[in-house]
Amino acid sequence: MLVMQQVENGTIALDKTINDYLPYFPKEKGKELSIHRLLSHTSGLPHYEGLRRLNIPLDKFIKEAITVKSYAQLIAKMDLINKPGTQFYYSSMNYVLLGAILEQVSGQSFSQLIQEKIAKPLKLKNTGFAGNDYVDKHVAKGFTFREGGFFESMFFDIKGEYKESKFRHQSTAYTTGGMHSTVDDLYLWTQAIKQNKILSKAMTDKMFTPNLGGYGYGWFVNHETMIRFNPSIQLISHGGSLEGYSSNVAMYKDGTTVIYLANVAP
Repeated sequence: MLVMQQVENGTIALDKTINDYLPYFPKEKGKELSIHRLLSHTSGLPHYEGLRRLNIPLDKFIKEAITVKSYAQLIAKMDLINKPGTQFYYSSMNYVLLGAILEQVSGQSFSQLIQEKIAKPLKLKNTGFAGNDYVDKHVAKGFTFREGGFFESMFFDIKGEYKESKFRHQSTAYTTGGMHSTVDDLYLWTQAIKQNKILSKAMTDKMFTPNLGGYGYGWFVNHETMIRFNPSIQLISHGGSLEGYSSNVAMYKDGTTVIYLANVAP
């Protein structure tokens, strides 16, 4: 949404590349990474396995602070897994780079942009991107669930156990999943999208136009898994999860909206 708002006011162009916005990003690597490809997950960038290939353990990475610039430069070191523009491959790295671009062109932080461009106009009082202290004090604790083994379940009635999730530094979650919200706020957000309150209908339609893999810009359009089981389903949706949390927003074409937020994953 934030990127499409910038596209609408002419600050960002979908056909331009990272090289047009991030002066510190390697030119050779950035020349094929257009805004369109980042938004549609067709850039060829890897997901978090890209860290492993750089010999950076994910458990270690998520615990330490990282600047936006350093994050983008780290992604620049990752090898592409396919030719840009040829395949859909979901990668959070695309949206880290989009966050870096948003901050570069606006002169504002991601947190400030959410407040100014989305939360305040829509009067969302419990939505934003905040630091570790806020998460620790105001966000529900996240948990992971380990299912009990066969013998534990059979002989000791142990179904499994919940454990508090690992700490994740907000700077590593960033634009890929570091935001907080409530079901009520998210419902207001979905209605605002449908009513074109903070983005024009033309840009909203563009955002919901499926590309490779049935993915628009930040949204799955008629998710193929759903369609496989019920061809009559028509919906625009997106889910996500990180350590101890999972969520999904689904806007069905018949007007029904289903939202869930859970402080346990898986």
